Amino acid sequence: LSLYRELGEEAAFESLAHATLPRIAEMGERNALRKDLAEMLGRQSERAPDCIDILKDVLLDDPGDLAATEQLKHLLLQAGDAAELTDFLRQQFQLALERGNADEVTGAALTLGNDLSQEAPAEALSVYLKAVERADTSQELLQAIVSHLPEDTASEEQAYWLYRLLEVSDETTAPSVAIALCEVERGIGNEGKAIAALREAARATFVKSRRV
Repeated sequence: LSLYRELGEEAAFESLAHATLPRIAEMGERNALRKDLAEMLGRQSERAPDCIDILKDVLLDDPGDLAATEQLKHLLLQAGDAAELTDFLRQQFQLALERGNADEVTGAALTLGNDLSQEAPAEALSVYLKAVERADTSQELLQAIVSHLPEDTASEEQAYWLYRLLEVSDETTAPSVAIALCEVERGIGNEGKAIAALREAARATFVKSRRV
């Protein structure tokens, strides 16, 4: 395969790649070959449909592959079919929920949510909320929920999600989360909880400084 690629023998590379893919057991290695093949075929505009199919296979294996998602989005936009990408990502997310693997659910949710964020932020939030039921300790999902809460969200609900996020935050992110929580609790009138949140921010900052 490397020799064919170096020689620019695209037809031979494609033929051997298709013959090799079914025999590769490791997902990362399999997807690396798929992406190499998509890159080669992408040099020919008439092969865009084949590239799209290959990238979909990549994402079926690894829903969290953001680079493949962006490449697929680019090709579908060029073809005037951005809606197909969103539909495909929705299908991926549903399959991930059915399989129940927390990492897969997280990857699929973040990819779909990122696609929806600009045009449909409420749907993006709904995706994150469904996903966190299966991946309840995912810092990325909880951060996405906090970031997508509408401005008119009740303070008590904001506090609930900030507490959830604080529980899984590391020393790098915990200070800012604790300070945000302090502001929410102070707004509610829970001065004791606000002070406790500030103490947590100070503790996390101290831990971080000791590790530097």
